[in-house]
Amino acid sequence: MTVIQRFGGSINLNPHFHMLWVDGVYDVSTDEAKFQEAIPPTDEEIRSLTETLSKRILKYLKKKGYPIDDERDNTHDDNDETFFDVQAASVSSTIALGERSGQKVRRLGLVTPGNFEGARIDGERCASYKGFSLHANVSTKAFEREKLERLVRYIARPPVAMDRLHQRPDGLITYRLKKKYKDGTERLLFSPLELLEKLSAIVPKPRTHVTRYHGLFAPNSKHRSKIVKGKVNEKKKVKADTDSELPERPEKTKSKMSWAKLLNRVFKRDVTECHFCRGKVKVVSAILEEVVIERILTHLELPATIPDIKPARPPPQEEFEGF
Repeated sequence: MTVIQRFGGSINLNPHFHMLWVDGVYDVSTDEAKFQEAIPPTDEEIRSLTETLSKRILKYLKKKGYPIDDERDNTHDDNDETFFDVQAASVSSTIALGERSGQKVRRLGLVTPGNFEGARIDGERCASYKGFSLHANVSTKAFEREKLERLVRYIARPPVAMDRLHQRPDGLITYRLKKKYKDGTERLLFSPLELLEKLSAIVPKPRTHVTRYHGLFAPNSKHRSKIVKGKVNEKKKVKADTDSELPERPEKTKSKMSWAKLLNRVFKRDVTECHFCRGKVKVVSAILEEVVIERILTHLELPATIPDIKPARPPPQEEFEGF
């Protein structure tokens, strides 16, 4: 599985891929697939692969007509040149609009100059080269389901951590980094317009798929049934013959979480537990009569009527005069 993320840790446009792969290969030549574990890559192999990927990607982008190495390209497909400039500025951590157009994003902390050009190994099975980086040192065992879930939740995280966003008394907005930069930067400083500019750059285009499935785990793989245990599509197993009858469907297995568990995971609120006595809540009855519902809500001093839907206000166009 591959998840395409457009954002980096500093609210910048940083397209990258999070890939979940099995550490090995499956032999599907027989009726039952056999798994063969692979040897983990070395640091030097990761460094060499990073260089190869960066060169091939840059070559491909240049062939497609995209600007490389600060080149300008007038044949870009997007008609909105302003938005294209916003995206380019987000990649390079600069400002595209407003009074600070062309300047770097302001940093806060003990910033020290440094030169990190050239290919380098940043850690175990982690390398970077000319703006490209590859990290391949995170793995889980088959029985480590909680660790696998944390990994999946990490790659599906939102682009901005609201608890690290803070507005100062002067109106400027600071964003605390999860980890310090190597030059000592701890926070980034934005004006409201600069923050909106950065947020607009990381929004994917409409109808763009950001989750892809590959190999034997893909939904359309003909060998998927040999690996993934679960419900089988009976229509694919039986030929479309009017004389033949479809076999009985297997009983459904409970594979999805209940709404109560999902609410507890997301909002940390256990709806199956009484917030007074901390005991387990059980369903007594389902009340559907409107009159009874109104009487109960009125007794509990809660609103018994649905609030009116307010129409969306028109955009304040007068604020954009002269922009």
